[in-house]
Amino acid sequence: MVFGGLFLGALLGVALVMAPAGGVDPVATILEIVSSAQFWVPVVVFWLTFWLFGVFVNRSRWWTWVVFGVLISAATWAGFLIAGVIGAPFWTVTIEEGLASVQGALLAVPGLIAFILSREITIWFGGWAASRGAKVTRQNKEALEEYERIMEEGPKAP
Repeated sequence: MVFGGLFLGALLGVALVMAPAGGVDPVATILEIVSSAQFWVPVVVFWLTFWLFGVFVNRSRWWTWVVFGVLISAATWAGFLIAGVIGAPFWTVTIEEGLASVQGALLAVPGLIAFILSREITIWFGGWAASRGAKVTRQNKEALEEYERIMEEGPKAP
């Protein structure tokens, strides 16, 4: 949800900056962005890869999120590239046209924004998850030590 909101805001900002001098209707631009596959495919790909990555490295150290978060960003960027083909009626697109569409979008600004945003969100949320995991691990260790101390004392007669 955070990625989708930031991605929408960034795309709206780019559209407003690149607009002609007369300006652009922001509501119409937002509706155009939200109705495109080049918005939704990266959002869905980011959500799925971030969730799946979180399942496997939930309480790992922060560096795991930083280093391997590049995979999430690469997948999100690839989702943007594929969205150009999906957005067109892909059943009518030839292989050459599909490759040309992907090549044209390799360094497109929205694709780079998707890559950078997904990278930053992965780092910040991953850091938060890692700090929370360290805190929970410490609490569990303290609770286990307390339990073992009580068990070593044994039962007490009233």
